[in-house]
Parts: sequence; C-alpha cells; structure tokens
Amino acid sequence: AGGQILLFYYYADLPDPHHTAAWQEELCTRLGLTGKIRVAAEGINGTVGGDSVASVEQYKAEMEASPHFKGIEWKVSAGGTRHFEGLSVKVVQELVALGLPTGLLRDRERGTYLEPAEFHQVLQTPPPNLLVLDCRNDYESEIGRFQGAVAPPVRKFSCFPAWVDEHAPLLKQSQVLMYCTGGIRCERASAYMRMQGIDNVFQLHGGIHKYIEEFPDGFFRGKNYVF
Repeated sequence: AGGQILLFYYYADLPDPHHTAAWQEELCTRLGLTGKIRVAAEGINGTVGGDSVASVEQYKAEMEASPHFKGIEWKVSAGGTRHFEGLSVKVVQELVALGLPTGLLRDRERGTYLEPAEFHQVLQTPPPNLLVLDCRNDYESEIGRFQGAVAPPVRKFSCFPAWVDEHAPLLKQSQVLMYCTGGIRCERASAYMRMQGIDNVFQLHGGIHKYIEEFPDGFFRGKNYVF
C-alpha cells in the first residue's frame, strides 16, 4: 500500500503553543509519524510522513477534530517516515521567519488567492505588466520554477523584505503573481508587500504542489523542492 507525506499549515490564534506542541509530539509518536512541525501563537506548519495511509488519515482526523484547526488544508504525496530523520516538534516565534516583529503582519491583508486553474489561465494569456514572483530561496528556484518567473537571489526567507523594498517601484507597476511550495510563505510575503503599498498582488492557492497536481504538463519547469 505504501505510505504518505502530508504538507500543511494553518494560521490560527493558539492560546498555548507549548500545549499544542506537546499534543503534536504525543499524536505523531502514537501514530508512528516522523517529520517536522513548527507551532507558534499564530498557528502551525508541518511536514509529516507515515508508512501507512491509515496512520496519516488518523492524524488528519484528530487534527480536524480540534477546534483550532477546522478548515485546515492538506497537500498529500507518496512517501513515508524514511524521508525524515525522526520527529522534530518546536515552538517558534514565527511560522515562517520573515524576521519582522511578531504580530506585525497578523492582521494585514494577504494577496488575493488564485486557484491553480486561474493561475494557469493568467499565464496562458499574460497581461503586459505581469510579474511572476518566486517567494522561495535560491536553492529551491534553481531546480525548478514557473516559466518566466523572477526568482530573487535570497538564501533565506528573512532576506525577502529587503528585496521587496529594493524593487518596490517595479512591483508597484506590476500585476504580481506569487507562488511558493505549499502557500505559507506567500501568506506572509504578500501581506508584507501590501503593507509597502504594492496592491496588485495575487498568490497561488495551495502552492506549486497543488498546481502540479492539476497541471503536470503546465508552466512549471523542473522539480518542486520539498525536503
């Protein structure tokens, strides 16, 4: 039967991140899952692998039963525990480290979601001011990216705001289509851009992962770096 890997994130106000982290540790250990989970006051971000579909389904069911994680979306791929060195659950300040004060972007508006089919349609008939922006790190975009995308030469996500500041005049004149692996970095990156007065910002809902599922022969070239 083989196992599965889950990629997920969810922004929610967690009153006690340490309690949530302890629960995640217990849950994954009980179900024999490995991977990496990050918990913050602002939500959860994780990638976990299980060697049976049943164990992964049980994890999803227990997560969805929590009042904090109703509506969580999952990205599922083939794989298992072998893809990770054990289980790592940590409490962090930010789910994705933009290096900005905690809470600064929490209530800011993110970019407008485009479903994979909508994203694909824009790429098929691009407006003249279109700018496709890769929100990932350079080692990720080097092995795969959308055709014609601008990939900032950043080694880590916390360098992204400085790149945005430097290129703000161009970005303000553009229709920006952003994407990342599963969508979480776009949530924060697009909110930061909106805060800087860059308004015409759209993001790929579900990330590269969901796009490739729907359009395996679409505009994405190369490999999607996941681990």
